[in-house]
Amino acid sequence: MTDTTILAASAVITDAGTRVLLVKRGHEPAKGLWSLPGGSVEEGETLTQAAVREVLEETGLHVATGDEVWRVRVELSEGHYYDVRALSATVTGGVLAAGDDAADASWWDKSELPHLDLTPHLLEFLNTYLD
Repeated sequence: MTDTTILAASAVITDAGTRVLLVKRGHEPAKGLWSLPGGSVEEGETLTQAAVREVLEETGLHVATGDEVWRVRVELSEGHYYDVRALSATVTGGVLAAGDDAADASWWDKSELPHLDLTPHLLEFLNTYLD
């Protein structure tokens, strides 16, 4: 069997302090868990274009992206994976409101993160990133 990998883009959106914007996933995979806004890269899109689109769809916010800051491989099922690339991002406009497949969207301080139900490996990454 050949592995299938889907490229996905997400955004690590921070404010001037130690807060990060997370979305509560409204659908599988990881339904009900807090994660970075993001999703699959559509045909013809760059990582940046996908991250910007997904953030707008899931949070109502416009962002400017920066460098790739994290990469994680997420197994969906046997032989099927997401290759998630996270880009740094800052808000440039819009009004925060959960949309698309996000059940909720909220800013969280670094000190609150250990108390959230987060997607796998996200806490370790954010603890390092927000230092």
